[in-house]
Amino acid sequence: MTTEELRSRILLNPNNYIPWLFAMEAKLIGIEALEIVTGATPAPAEQAANKKGDYYKINRKAYLLIVDYHTSDVMNYASASLPERDRHSGYGLWQLLQNKYAGTDLAARSVAVEYFLRPKLSTLSIFISDMQTANQKLVLSGLTLDDQFKTLMMLDKLPISFNSFRDIISMGFATESFDRILRKLKNYGIQNKIDSIVDSEVLKSPVTSMYTRSINSDVSCPHCKRSFRLCTHCGKTGHTEPNCYAKNNPSGHQAKSVGSTSKHQHLSNMVMTEEDEDAINAIYDRYPDLRL
Repeated sequence: MTTEELRSRILLNPNNYIPWLFAMEAKLIGIEALEIVTGATPAPAEQAANKKGDYYKINRKAYLLIVDYHTSDVMNYASASLPERDRHSGYGLWQLLQNKYAGTDLAARSVAVEYFLRPKLSTLSIFISDMQTANQKLVLSGLTLDDQFKTLMMLDKLPISFNSFRDIISMGFATESFDRILRKLKNYGIQNKIDSIVDSEVLKSPVTSMYTRSINSDVSCPHCKRSFRLCTHCGKTGHTEPNCYAKNNPSGHQAKSVGSTSKHQHLSNMVMTEEDEDAINAIYDRYPDLRL
């Protein structure tokens, strides 16, 4: 095996069974062993001695090939778990790995769903990689979930900085495959130079989660697209968190007036502008249940 082949070969690890399977099946076809390891070609009867010899020769050759494409972790698992009767058997080793990494029982499906529901929220690239791996586990487990459902679950885990991406998907790409949605998410992150996904950002307040937040902590109405200020601390409109009276005066007592100048400055931060009132009233007219 050349240096280039050693560098490019895919070694099986606990997280890459599908790409490894794709490459390994091609290699097994090359030595006419795929039907043997999958069980499509059963072992010949005792009477067919000539066929039996060929079968076991190819079966052992498949075993050597499969073992050569394992990482140390998989090698340790296989050596400890493979029954004695299946030593040097390509069929036995193939079935062991399939049951381990492509289980279809209830426990395997539960693990697959758990993996899909709990991706890491650190960077966008890690998040996408985790979602791809989780999707692979769902496919391998035989659990069929609609692509739209998986897309909705994935979008729900993104922080508020991705609200515009949610809008893009919901308006024109909701029927795309889950893999294509993940590729669009990757491109969106690159184009907007977004790679950080912070856990605290996911904890959206019930009010702000309904709107698209701008970079100035304003909120845009989903209907008319007009912006107005909304406090992320108390959930009320007309001011932002740094100027929130409830946050800065937790005792609830009225602040004393310290002169007309400071009073005017204080009120300018607390009172809504005419534009804010128009925007809020437009929203309340369309969504009366949101009235605070």
